[in-house]
Amino acid sequence: DGERLRSAFAISKSHVLTAWHCVRKAVDHQEAMWFRLRDTRPQERPSYLYIPVAFLQAAEDLDVAALAVVPPRLREAGLTEDEAASVMAEAAFPLGIGVAGGQSVLIKGFPGNAPSADSYPLPATVVDPALLLGPVAAIMLVVPGFAAVDPVDPRGLSGAPVLLARGAAETAVAVVRAVPRGRYPDTAL
Repeated sequence: DGERLRSAFAISKSHVLTAWHCVRKAVDHQEAMWFRLRDTRPQERPSYLYIPVAFLQAAEDLDVAALAVVPPRLREAGLTEDEAASVMAEAAFPLGIGVAGGQSVLIKGFPGNAPSADSYPLPATVVDPALLLGPVAAIMLVVPGFAAVDPVDPRGLSGAPVLLARGAAETAVAVVRAVPRGRYPDTAL
């Protein structure tokens, strides 16, 4: 009830990354958090799994938060530890570094005008692979979908992975940070 979709992504069978500003309020209020995944097990119609997660660590300068699966709460989701680990491992993106200007990447998140609650891919191009934002470096992207005739609403993309194709696999090279820290809180730009 009252679900607010937030972009996040699995990086292992037990860990999730997202934007810190997306979970800060939930952490401050000690709310139960859930990571939503499409259930890929054979079934008649599409459904979702909700994996219970808890705050593990944040890098505020990078606006990144790490969450961990909470095994004692898996029963609430109707999952065993083995089922949750299998689903998370299947959905996980390996982490990577090393992007260059001009490379094509993909953002997979939940923008406000996405046609469904599933990950919505947006192509982007790396403009600056080492944009300095105070004490940290970021990857600056151009996303044509934001300037289209029917533009994508970027709200909800914070915390999504920036994916670089490496052969047949995709590697997560960044976490989308759509809100400049300290400016326009909770408003995607």
